[in-house]
Amino acid sequence: GVKTITNGRNGQKRIDIMRIHVKKIVPVGRWIYSRLKLWQWLCIVLSMMLYGAVAYIPFVQTKAQGLQSQFMAKTGLQAKQLLLEGRQNTDTSAVVAAIGLKNRQMSIFSIEVSAIQQRLENLGWVKNASVSRIFPDTLYVVIQERVPVAVLQRHRIFTLIDIDGFHISNDNIENFADLKVLIGDGVEEQVAAFFDLISTDARLASMVTSAVYVSNRRWDIILQGGIRVQMPADNPEQAWQVLRKLVWEKNVLARPIVAIDLRVKGRVNLKIKSKDEDKST
Repeated sequence: GVKTITNGRNGQKRIDIMRIHVKKIVPVGRWIYSRLKLWQWLCIVLSMMLYGAVAYIPFVQTKAQGLQSQFMAKTGLQAKQLLLEGRQNTDTSAVVAAIGLKNRQMSIFSIEVSAIQQRLENLGWVKNASVSRIFPDTLYVVIQERVPVAVLQRHRIFTLIDIDGFHISNDNIENFADLKVLIGDGVEEQVAAFFDLISTDARLASMVTSAVYVSNRRWDIILQGGIRVQMPADNPEQAWQVLRKLVWEKNVLARPIVAIDLRVKGRVNLKIKSKDEDKST
């Protein structure tokens, strides 16, 4: 048996476990099988079949849900409040619609948190979502939003994209005017590589306004003032270092340049615009 002893000085309880006689353990399945008669087995099978059938009868389901809601109304275990954390750019109405708590009489136990999580993560801005219950009446939702790093331009349509090239949203693009514009087929798969390329010089990167991914091979980088820098398909990192020297050591941007051609290794071609005509040097 188990005996509880109280220490009067501290008021603490200590459990003193006496010797317990251990009987031979029989597997539960074998124990049940050995004690149930055939007619009892038939009752169990019929009961399971009946339960399964009831689950697919709409009227019975509705009636059962109604009884459950009435019970939860008496106990107070209803979903009455929504606690939302992490939302900055996601439309609030879209979040509420994805959660789908239209009925304030809904039992907090009947909320399918995994389904809500899936619907939330189907929203463009939402990268990850977690949904949990806080008893007695609150649904707690935490979302992690995607971070837009650029604006994709395609067929005059502008779309916010993240570092993975995921299409976030076409709405309120004007609020992200500081982001670089990326153009070209297949550019979504090259977003991370592009930002890795220009990140080695933050000052020069801040002068980049847009970039065109040409023929799924190379970049044309557009600097402030519309200057086009034609990068090579092979080893663009080296060409970027050449551009850095031209800008910071040769002060090449002080000249009326239209384009800088770095496509051929070891050669720099500058296209300079004069008052009368364009000249190549």
